[in-house]
Order: sequence, then structure tokens, then C-alpha cells
Amino acid sequence: MKNNRFEVATFLDKCKEIGWTPPEDLFIRVLKLRKQGAEYIEVTDEEMKTMFYEKRKREEKENTYRILEKLRLNGLQQEKTNVDMAIINYAECIKEGEASGSRFFYSYAYAYERIIILLQKQHRYEEEISYINAYLKHNINMKKKDNYKERLEKLKEKMSSKQAISSKK
Repeated sequence: MKNNRFEVATFLDKCKEIGWTPPEDLFIRVLKLRKQGAEYIEVTDEEMKTMFYEKRKREEKENTYRILEKLRLNGLQQEKTNVDMAIINYAECIKEGEASGSRFFYSYAYAYERIIILLQKQHRYEEEISYINAYLKHNINMKKKDNYKERLEKLKEKMSSKQAISSKK
């Protein structure tokens, strides 16, 4: 295992400059060495890998958030001029958000709410049902959950009554 030698006095500043977050035990070690007046700190390869990995993970998370934000904002902007494009942007936002895992749900929950409204206005009820069902699988507050369950039931009733009318013809 190779060690990497750094000046104690500047190590944390260099970490900040590079975008590394030292593990807690390394951070404490640096503070103790500073207090003792040590000149250098030895950082193991494992500690270096941890800092590289954490930085990469943070950058990926930030990039995912930027993508979701851009799609959500594009959808919002398109609602004024091109509802079909707004729906496409919201759908893509939801798709990207779902692919990234639930830790980003807060970043694309609004896209669910907007696409459901827009699909209703466009009379695209089957798609609306699909998005409501997907939205309800997430951890949303009980009031919203109840409202969307009620909306779903009304929509299903509407769909079944339309089918009954069209089958009579």
C-alpha cells in the first residue's frame, strides 16, 4: 500500500480546491497533526480512492439534477406555447428521474403533477391513468396521495362510462 505525502498546513485547502471531501477519520487526523505542529501527513491509497470516488459520485448526482432541472424547466416554458412539447419534456424528465433512482424524486415530482394535468386537458386519459399510477408508487404526502387516488377513480369511472356508451352504438 503506497502512501501519499502532503503538507499538513495546506492539505485541507488543496482538498477543497480539487473538490475532495476527506473521510472523517482523515479529517480528524489532519486536525490533530496541525495541532501537534506536524509538517506532513501520509494519506493512504485507500483514502485517496475514497476521496476520488466521493467526488465522482457527487459530480454524477449534480449532473443528474441539472438534467432533471433542465427538462422540468423546458416543460414549464413549453406549456405556454406548445403543450405537446411540454408533455414530451415532462415525460423525459420523469424517465430520467426514474432511471436515476428514488433519491431524486423531489427533482421530478413536479413533472408528474404537470404531465397529469396536461394529459387530462388533452383528453389522453389512458396515459393520464398510467402516470397517476406511477406517481402513486412514490412516497408522496397522504393528502396528495388521497387526491390522486380519488382522481384516478373518477377517471376510471369516466373511461368505463365512455366505453359503455360507445359499445351501445
